[in-house]
Amino acid sequence: MVPKKVFFTNGVGKHKEKELIDDYCKSKNRLIFLDYDGTLIRFFDRPEDAKPTDDILDVLEKLASDKKNELVIISGRARKTIDEWFDIDMSFVAGHGAWTKEGRGEWEKAKNLNDSDWKSKVRPIFEKYVETTPGSLIEEKDFSLAWHFRGVDSTTSHKRARTLVKELEFVHSMNLQLLDVSEVVEVMNAGVDKSTAALHWIEKPGWDFILAIGDDWTDENTFSVLPAAAYSIKVGPLPSQARFRMESPDMVMKFLKKLIEA
Repeated sequence: MVPKKVFFTNGVGKHKEKELIDDYCKSKNRLIFLDYDGTLIRFFDRPEDAKPTDDILDVLEKLASDKKNELVIISGRARKTIDEWFDIDMSFVAGHGAWTKEGRGEWEKAKNLNDSDWKSKVRPIFEKYVETTPGSLIEEKDFSLAWHFRGVDSTTSHKRARTLVKELEFVHSMNLQLLDVSEVVEVMNAGVDKSTAALHWIEKPGWDFILAIGDDWTDENTFSVLPAAAYSIKVGPLPSQARFRMESPDMVMKFLKKLIEA
């Protein structure tokens, strides 16, 4: 899904933060979407190094334990990684929407996902770029392949990323989509995005408070399906359709602690 509109948003000032926290305190049935990488934790050169800290796990545990909250981590991470990192009774979205899991339940695959036979055509291309771009790496998930180039010399890596994206244009004819975001080039099955996964919860009746926080283009899909009264927060400097902005994961963590303490 392509976001409906994108514009520059304002930071969460003291007045708006108080308004948000007041609404949170008054509400009885809250839905909270949190992206992970770049939102709760800074980016790392190697994806496996972004394991949640004790502080992050403590904040998530406290938010999830509040019976008024439905807490959802909505991430591009593989479901195996999420299972390994988060032993918390809360809900999750993995693979940018390919999988959803409610609480301690089982993972459910998104509808209309085709097989992954296409990987045999894409993987050799990624491997070629890994060989010629030291420090880059391939990450494989159930329904996607990703080339990570964070930490590689920026001039070289971004030039090669543009070349790679152009070389991969053929995937659009294979019912696949191509993501180029947060120093990752990723090929995945078409029709998978965070908005569809988010609607699984949004369409349930009774929410009187909805909050979504995310940092990149994939989170714009979540923002695009939120009700008008929902709170949306963009992390970082890029243009967004979110209502508000925070500068960094550190600011997000401080804000979430304020919600817990309110």
